[in-house]
Amino acid sequence: MLRTLLLIFALTSAACLTSTTHREDNPSAAELLARGDAFFDGRRAAEALETYKMAVVAARGEGNEALFAEAAAQVEHTLALRGRVEEGRPWMEHAEKTATSMQPTAWARILLARGAMLRGTDELEAALESFSAAYDFALATGQPVRAVQAAHMAGIVAGDELQIRWSHKALEVARGMGSPRLVSSLWAQLAWLLDGRQLADEALAAFANARKALDKLDDPHQELVADWSYAHGLRMVGRFSDARTLMTDVANRAERSYVALRRPNDAEWLGHSLRELAELDLEEGDALLALARLDQAREKFMVAGIAESAPESLAELERRIRQVRSRAAEQEARERASQVPAGEADPDPASDVEDDSASGG
Repeated sequence: MLRTLLLIFALTSAACLTSTTHREDNPSAAELLARGDAFFDGRRAAEALETYKMAVVAARGEGNEALFAEAAAQVEHTLALRGRVEEGRPWMEHAEKTATSMQPTAWARILLARGAMLRGTDELEAALESFSAAYDFALATGQPVRAVQAAHMAGIVAGDELQIRWSHKALEVARGMGSPRLVSSLWAQLAWLLDGRQLADEALAAFANARKALDKLDDPHQELVADWSYAHGLRMVGRFSDARTLMTDVANRAERSYVALRRPNDAEWLGHSLRELAELDLEEGDALLALARLDQAREKFMVAGIAESAPESLAELERRIRQVRSRAAEQEARERASQVPAGEADPDPASDVEDDSASGG
């Protein structure tokens, strides 16, 4: 079956290579695999899948079994993460037949892909075993990037405290790699894990570490995301004034960037910032202002294309808007009632009777 897939793909790969590589001459399997990894790490699954398939074809043409196994395993891994496990099985089977543990880079990818496949079929215990094996093998063979990936995936399928333990394992490896960006990302992942468990103080400390890891980098967008996350953490521990100060600054930076460059990503983060400010408005009892901000956040999400890229986030925002709308209506009714003069709001029937009797006399 894999041979058939390869034949079909090879018939179209030349055109794909031309469009993907801007007419560069015959990229090697190694170059294509690296490009696929860049797409994969950037969560551009469709492009990663296409590029990994090109790498499979190129590796076969070069007679490079190790790269062939690596690329085939990545095809399966990408398909598994998209819920297409059965489609990926023939790629995985051939990768496993081709590679051995004597080809460490290929074998580490195979263990990771196997775990992803097992996760896709809800065999979580077996998936955890595969990710754990990938972690140990990657460390033993000097592959820190694969070790971090394995620890991250193990944390996803593990339960309870094991998730936090695996997060710390990933952080330990990342620190040794000298990659502040990766360390910051892993601290942020741990922070959100703690935030989801309502461990607000611990989450805030992790958000602070994610922010600190970026001190030596000149990356305004990553700094903005880290500041936004830290401001969220401040809100969750009840430091509303500090949270508002920082989140307002984040919103202003996101808006300036969006106005200047009109990038969807800037629109998205402006929307996230407006939503957080709305939650702070609610904490202060101003549902009307909160509703206005949430509506603005929805507009920015639509500009950013969230309806297509993250429909669950848009649905969650719309649920929150419905909740706040009822509170805003109640607030508006109270404010209207408080503005009506007492005599007009509730005239005294007794006074009318007295006036009528007086005029009648």
